Amino acid sequence: KVLSSDSVIKKSKVPAGVVASGSLASTAIKSILDRPPINNVLNVDASNINVDLDITIDSGEFFNDLETKAALDELMFITNSVLLIDESDNILIQSRDENEETEVINLFGKNDLFRRENIMRISRYNTGLHRMFNNIIFNNRNAENSAIQGSYGAKTKKFSKDFITDDTTEQLIADRLL
Repeated sequence: KVLSSDSVIKKSKVPAGVVASGSLASTAIKSILDRPPINNVLNVDASNINVDLDITIDSGEFFNDLETKAALDELMFITNSVLLIDESDNILIQSRDENEETEVINLFGKNDLFRRENIMRISRYNTGLHRMFNNIIFNNRNAENSAIQGSYGAKTKKFSKDFITDDTTEQLIADRLL
């Protein structure tokens, strides 16, 4: 049976004490990834860990004996970041923000003036409004965008993470998620 190189993340657990209370999220991510068996398969370099929000973990015990993928999912969420593995098996952590250096793909339909049609078929099209939230509640801290509530209605999404307890950090996460 052949496994992909990222399967080591899915098959391992975070040992107790790897994530210390009071450590930064970037340090916690590096501590989780930079240990055998993960660094035997994937390349981990601190310079490639560039989280959007490098916040302090209030309760590191939350991560004890958690599956590595679940722990990384939690950390990627609160730091507003994504984990990528490039073709050289390097782990890259970066912000979820739009990459403005990537070239934009222009799509043209059948009524384009210059007949540059590159859309073959669109099925099950939706506007994505069902995924849009204008009120975020994170650990009872609220962030809202009231400017768009008149146009699209109020939609609230609630999140709770036990390993973040600081009020300022909770508000920072809620504001960034919005």
